[in-house]
Amino acid sequence: MASMNIKELLDKYVMETITAEETRELFRQLDSQEQLPVINEYVDAYFNSSEADEISNPELRNRILDRLRLAIESSLPQATRPVSRFSTGRNSRVIRFRRFAAAASIILVLGLVTWLIIVKNEGTKPINAIVKTDIPAPQNTRATITLADGRVITLDSVNAGTLTQQSNITVTKTTDGKIVYSGSGDLSREAVYNTLNNPRGSKVVDVTLTDGSHVWLNAGSSITYPVAFIGNERKVSITGEAYFEVSHDASKPFFVSKGELQVQVLGTHFNVNAYDDESEIKVTLLEGSVKVSNDADTKMIKPGEQAAAVSHSPFTIHHSPDLGQVMAWKNGMFEFSKTDLKTIMRQVSRWYDVEIVYESTPKTDLFGGGLSKNLPLSEVLQLLEGNGVKFIIEGRKLYVR
Repeated sequence: MASMNIKELLDKYVMETITAEETRELFRQLDSQEQLPVINEYVDAYFNSSEADEISNPELRNRILDRLRLAIESSLPQATRPVSRFSTGRNSRVIRFRRFAAAASIILVLGLVTWLIIVKNEGTKPINAIVKTDIPAPQNTRATITLADGRVITLDSVNAGTLTQQSNITVTKTTDGKIVYSGSGDLSREAVYNTLNNPRGSKVVDVTLTDGSHVWLNAGSSITYPVAFIGNERKVSITGEAYFEVSHDASKPFFVSKGELQVQVLGTHFNVNAYDDESEIKVTLLEGSVKVSNDADTKMIKPGEQAAAVSHSPFTIHHSPDLGQVMAWKNGMFEFSKTDLKTIMRQVSRWYDVEIVYESTPKTDLFGGGLSKNLPLSEVLQLLEGNGVKFIIEGRKLYVR
């Protein structure tokens, strides 16, 4: 690839003409702290351009700019952060991006620049949702561990420390709520299985397995795994959505299954979205190499690619998926890009544990943007409303008009 400067790559990203190779180069350049101030200039230039004219509401425009500036400055080293020219009021709600890498944080910022407004030329029309009872974002982890003997440990009701011991394996809850399995295990016995269940309306929970592999579970998801891996394979099964950072072991491949889907790796980072109410199962690879298979197809995917398939059908390989959108759930964000209302509502339903009731056929408008998952439901709905979409919250039901 011919050398391209960062502004050319940013232009391609915003215009959605960037290739997978160029995306990797953009991430590489953004990993340099020296490049981060370029984003400040880029955002300022964007808001002075004709493309920004779609944001006709001055208050909304200023709020977006404040959020972008704070997100950018939070990615800079403390000593080099500029004094912001933009202020937020005491009662302002600011979206703050969790930084899992400098580049990934900036990609989320660019996603906001491009798609915080509805993907139509009509612009946004803020309308207050009708709120009879608001629903806050999940405040704790409601996850449970079901042990091999049927006992259930409710994680938010136990203190940090040792939870139990099984087959010479110690299960520990850390002070920040993570679950860790440690020990050598009794390899002379048959495998003993546990299930970690993270229900709807629960914060993301993560577990470290005995081989050192790390798994994060989204709301409405579960994983079943052996307390200690026995034999020449490591096998787990999931429901819902999970992100894996698998510890490398060339002699013992790692398998993730969901129904007919099987993902085989040696050591890699990848995301599996396999909710029963989604039309497709999606496997997105961030690092390493993955083989995906079902009863109709087998494919190898490379870093930055996504394999998607409906039941009993061959995989479609997407070579440039929006990695920021794929990983947003793990980083405390809703991130949408040309997303239809029903897809958004399924995510809202799982996170806030509400039942979605459509009072008429949903509109086919496409939405985009990013916002914090720490917001109460009413504030999320206010950002989604417009173009004829209205919401009413009644108890645990969300009515969509």
